[in-house]
Amino acid sequence: MLNHADAGQYYDEIGAFYELVWGDNIHMGFWHDPDDDHSLAVAQDNLTDMFIEQTLQHGGTAVLDIGCGVGQPAIRLAEKSVCQLTGITISQRQVRQALTRVHEKGLNGRVRCAYMNAESLAFPSASFDVVWALESIFHMRDRERVFGEIYRALRVNGRLILTDFVAKRPLAPTQQLFMSQLFQMQPLLTAQAYAERLEQSGYVVEQFRDISANIAPTIEEWKAQIARQQSELTRIYNASFTSMIEAYTPQIEETYRQDMGYIFAVVRKT
Repeated sequence: MLNHADAGQYYDEIGAFYELVWGDNIHMGFWHDPDDDHSLAVAQDNLTDMFIEQTLQHGGTAVLDIGCGVGQPAIRLAEKSVCQLTGITISQRQVRQALTRVHEKGLNGRVRCAYMNAESLAFPSASFDVVWALESIFHMRDRERVFGEIYRALRVNGRLILTDFVAKRPLAPTQQLFMSQLFQMQPLLTAQAYAERLEQSGYVVEQFRDISANIAPTIEEWKAQIARQQSELTRIYNASFTSMIEAYTPQIEETYRQDMGYIFAVVRKT
């Protein structure tokens, strides 16, 4: 789990962990209020549905999903719309899994998945009405270049819809190293700096919401699922792996709750 060359290698090697703990969606959940007691899977679909709602509201039909994982969010959009979707990831394992899922759903003509780096999109300019970045930008070493590539690939008045982690305050070097090693997390921006970078990249910010409280229950769900899957994780990896996860979990939780936040944004290409 440590010292991977990039996020692609990370997900190639750690994919089984995420499948057991996170399920079909490799992203946080969204709970509507403190009384919402839905499962993690339902809450993850809630977050995907926020992207779908914005996509349909703005009339997008050509959609790019950056960091598409194993394809579940794109498949969910395809099942709820007439959109044509392209998902990209730098994990070969995820490409294979996404293509299998698309085939099983009978969506080959509408959902594609490709191995591609978001820092160098292999699409002509003005190819998409909407671009999704559902909890994927934090992996990327050159955030500004990614924003620029997305801007180029969007049509005029197209939208970038994203969720991402932000820093309540700059992480200490030891924290940053820890989160980078465990999650391939690049240095985080504060929410204000994040919004400013989007504007500097040419976007008009239409929505920029702090939804940290809504996704916070994911941490407890994550811990409970790890406990439930401990024996299977040990079988797939080894006892040292599960011991490492157990040892690091309190520090992960403390860093997230005290020093990190989570934003949802919709921005427009002018």
